[in-house]
Amino acid sequence: MDKLILVVNPGSSSRKYAVYKGQECLADLHFETSQNKIICTLRLGEKINQAIIHVDSLDKVGAQVFEVLSFYNAQIKVEDIAKIAIRVVAPSSYFQQHRRLDKRALSKLEELKSDAGLHITSTLKESKLFSKLLPDVDQFAISDSAFHSTIPDYISSYAIEQTYADKLDIKRYGYHGISVGSVVTQLKVENKMAERLVVCHIGSGVSVTALRGGKSLDTTMGYSPLEGVAMATRSGSIDPVAVRALRKDLDISENQVIELLNKESGLLGVSGISSDLRDILAERRKGNDSATLAVALYVHRIQQAIASMIASLGGVDGLVFTGIVGQRSAEIRSLILAKMMYLDFHVAAEKNHKASETNKILDISSSGPLNIYVVASREDQEMARLAEIIR
Repeated sequence: MDKLILVVNPGSSSRKYAVYKGQECLADLHFETSQNKIICTLRLGEKINQAIIHVDSLDKVGAQVFEVLSFYNAQIKVEDIAKIAIRVVAPSSYFQQHRRLDKRALSKLEELKSDAGLHITSTLKESKLFSKLLPDVDQFAISDSAFHSTIPDYISSYAIEQTYADKLDIKRYGYHGISVGSVVTQLKVENKMAERLVVCHIGSGVSVTALRGGKSLDTTMGYSPLEGVAMATRSGSIDPVAVRALRKDLDISENQVIELLNKESGLLGVSGISSDLRDILAERRKGNDSATLAVALYVHRIQQAIASMIASLGGVDGLVFTGIVGQRSAEIRSLILAKMMYLDFHVAAEKNHKASETNKILDISSSGPLNIYVVASREDQEMARLAEIIR
């Protein structure tokens, strides 16, 4: 068999792996926690298999990848893997490009761990694991912020003394770049790429990005993936003076307050119910006040972000929903679009409902001049594409 690329995508609440031959996906594995069990969903062509994985942490599922492939007769061997592509989320000019994950890069990740610990810790664990499993295979860091390197200085800079910013490498790097890049790739193939486009990536993490000519002009995430709109467990943007008040009242350390803002806030913190939007929407339908507040806040922040991205673009020609929630939740799309009609975004209810049932690019707009697309995020395919061209 031709040499293959193993794609490793450690998310904030899941682990995704895929094996590619060129741009052909031979196998796709998605590990996530459901009802206190770790479930693996394996796609081999048109076949989908599900299995309970008997490990106690998502950090350990990487070791099960080839066992799962072997159990389901995937005909993929460890010795056929020629490259490993690992998603990297790290606030640094160094990681605003894709690069070989060598000793220097790993050392740099260790230095940055305190600034994006939710993601970097997982990346380092995955790299270490596969260094043991496939010690002779080169690893490549596929940067989640490289796509945003086209953002101009007046947008990527913070309003602080620039000598400090330069010395400490502080700027708005942006994230979800692999996802947004995959959307651009797909729309171009289908000749549906608009000149001025706003992309809403809505999953456990949430960001909204402004694209001009298929390139990033502005995005809501900043120095770290904590900035921007409210997310599943992340607070999004918050006044640093309020953070100081939290620290003082709770008598916690700097690291502990960052942990609180990353893992105990957002939808989980506001609702007090769950970080899973499906659970919160179900409680909202029952009239639960905290669930109602959480959804209203979440939707409002996304609506604000869309409007701000349109302001950056000076107008808009189309809107895209992607990410697990953006793709699957017709209800959330409908709630967000309810206030978008003044911008000529008009949604067709029936199209919106059906769009959650397919992986094709679908236009859910009704009357009006602007398209509203639902596009599946194909980060693994984009990572495999990028890994092929890195030397």
